[in-house]
Amino acid sequence: MIKKPIYANKYVRQLNRWGIYSSNSLSVMALLLLFLGGTANAGDTAKQYHIPAQPLSNALLQFAEDSKLELIVKAEKLHGFNSVGLDGNMTSAQALSKLLQGSGMTYRFVDAKTVTVEQPDANFRKTSDVEEKAEPQSSSGDTTLPKVTVEAEYDTYDPYNTSDPYNKSYSAANSTTATKTDTPIMDTPVSIQVVPKAVLRDQQAWRVEDAVKNVSGVQQTWASGGQYQDFVIRGFGSGINYTRFRNGIRLTEGTFDMANVEQIEVLKGPAAMLYGRVEPGGMVNVVTKKPLDTPYYSLQQQFGSYDFYRTTVDATGPITDDKALTYRFNLGYTDHNSFRDFIGEDRVFVAPSLHWQATPDTQFNLNIEYSNNDTTYDNGIPAIGKRVVDVPINRNYTHPDFNRDNIENTLVDFNWSHNFNDAWKVSNGIVATMSNLQSRTIPVAYFQTQLEGTPNPQVRRGTYFEDFERNNYTTYLNLNGKFDTFGIKHNVLLGGDYYSREEKNSGFFGLNYAIQQNFEGDALKYFTFIDLNNPNYNQFPFTFSELDNLRRNAPNDFVRAS
Repeated sequence: MIKKPIYANKYVRQLNRWGIYSSNSLSVMALLLLFLGGTANAGDTAKQYHIPAQPLSNALLQFAEDSKLELIVKAEKLHGFNSVGLDGNMTSAQALSKLLQGSGMTYRFVDAKTVTVEQPDANFRKTSDVEEKAEPQSSSGDTTLPKVTVEAEYDTYDPYNTSDPYNKSYSAANSTTATKTDTPIMDTPVSIQVVPKAVLRDQQAWRVEDAVKNVSGVQQTWASGGQYQDFVIRGFGSGINYTRFRNGIRLTEGTFDMANVEQIEVLKGPAAMLYGRVEPGGMVNVVTKKPLDTPYYSLQQQFGSYDFYRTTVDATGPITDDKALTYRFNLGYTDHNSFRDFIGEDRVFVAPSLHWQATPDTQFNLNIEYSNNDTTYDNGIPAIGKRVVDVPINRNYTHPDFNRDNIENTLVDFNWSHNFNDAWKVSNGIVATMSNLQSRTIPVAYFQTQLEGTPNPQVRRGTYFEDFERNNYTTYLNLNGKFDTFGIKHNVLLGGDYYSREEKNSGFFGLNYAIQQNFEGDALKYFTFIDLNNPNYNQFPFTFSELDNLRRNAPNDFVRAS
């Protein structure tokens, strides 16, 4: 919240005692002009009031008569309000405050004998009770208003509250990525850039690569035919395993769905001391949305080129009356094609989460993410020499009937924390990700043999029918403390992470078959060719069933652990 003091000390012409109103104004609104002629000034003089409890409108009429003041108020604003009445010696300002108590109305002295009673703007929040004082009238007929301080909100949201769904701020003051502690970015001795939710919302970002375009020195690359996100930071690529993090926890192959993304933080430079094996260029950390104790509901529909449709749902709020248990539910559905032939995606993403504030110092969090993605493998257009071949950019040489892979991901994130006091905090958690990939594709081969030196260039394609099962487990324990020694402030983090990854894959890969046959005889039978300039996709020597049977019966099963 930003509050701005406003000071006023100006001369204004005294209002006519009967009020100055245009006939048009009177025809639009009903004004109750409460006036009893008199020459006494209100000032700070206290007097005795005896006004019984009654409807507010009647109480104000009697107050106007007793105080010799003009009261101007919209009559309809008083309907339904009662006053507790007055009984005692008090100033006119004190009397008005008591009469208006509980009505939400405020008053303002226009001059020494005129007071307006009005309802404040919806965005106004009263921060203190200040008794208004009327200044005495000057002999010239002008009135000098008193010096006042006015406090009001700059906007209806707090720009420093990054969890507020209505936050419009493009700046972020704090980040946890660089130090694993909630530290102001100005105090962080590394390069850290944050893309906050306001930027993501205004740019309608639906992929992480849309967000990192805002960060210098970061480029998006696509691994495994465009199925996994990867980043090049300061010239260093990652191989899809060493730059992608979610809430400070490493995630390997996969893609982030933006439906539950709060903001994206990019750390530039080495971070191995805190995160283990990380590329020296830096890392991308996606911060997810957390449950709120204030209800919020959002439904968004996006449309775009190439049959792009995306629907997102965001709902959060308290479950219990004391707001100790809160929830959040995010859903995303994406369906789109591409400027490239035979390329598209159909993706469902669901992310429920719970937060339990067991005590003021202890909290528990459970987050689950599930995605099911039918996608396509696209490793681009082949090259001749150092240049991509000169063909239409939309042309795709994979087989359209086989080019559909399924990726299913499940993530479970449980963590808790406890504050021993204002300075010391312990946190612990475990994150498990389970991923299954079913690849059924005829990819363009990386090594081409019939593109150069021939009048009829042919594109070489491979065969890739494999299943992958990848399981990743991370657990961590951290102790964070703050203390001073001889005037020097310290923020200390002690802890450790344990990371385990296991990958199993089985199926049929055309290159593996060629290796097993020592590249002799029919070793290359599962490499097919298609015309570069006039591709005929119907000329394919194998059926889907034949290749799928090879997958089921293939002997090349592998297990890798790290």
